[in-house]
Amino acid sequence: MAAKKRTGYALRTMLGDKDLAGKATKLAQTLIAMTSGAVVLQIPSPMQWLCATHHFSGSTQVEELDVDDAENSSVYVADWLRALAALPFAAVLLDDRPLPGKQPSETVELGTYTPITNVTAHYRLIAGMRRKDAVSINEAELRGAVIPDEFWIGTAPLPSAADFYVTHIPETAIPETVLDQLEKLK
Repeated sequence: MAAKKRTGYALRTMLGDKDLAGKATKLAQTLIAMTSGAVVLQIPSPMQWLCATHHFSGSTQVEELDVDDAENSSVYVADWLRALAALPFAAVLLDDRPLPGKQPSETVELGTYTPITNVTAHYRLIAGMRRKDAVSINEAELRGAVIPDEFWIGTAPLPSAADFYVTHIPETAIPETVLDQLEKLK
């Protein structure tokens, strides 16, 4: 991945690896087979994936990455998504939460990732963007909120009203507390 110093080359190399793509497809097939409901594919946003791989180009400065770099990288992600097109996902959610110590200087809006929104539209998938405390859906007025981990352990209130919620129940949550908190969602 470090063969070239060009921004995005490491990400392009990783996403272009056929063996890795095959393993991702098999994993997704297994997970889809285990569920009876709709499955949402959550992957890093192109900017976050670029931040995670940029150091392979020899640079340690993610602050130098900009909206144009993210948009260019979205082409590689869109190509990678085409390899998963046969799988019955309901939506693709781009996770734009920054990795620890890898905060880019610019925020990239979902509309910037035209190659991805074109691919998802072609395959009739919903495209969305997850941020720290909100989720937006491409070309829709729906707004989601992220329920924080602290809600599931009983130390934080439910976020303000939203059309839908996205959450993760932490491993440390006590099952009885989780059940009590689920009642608050009704």
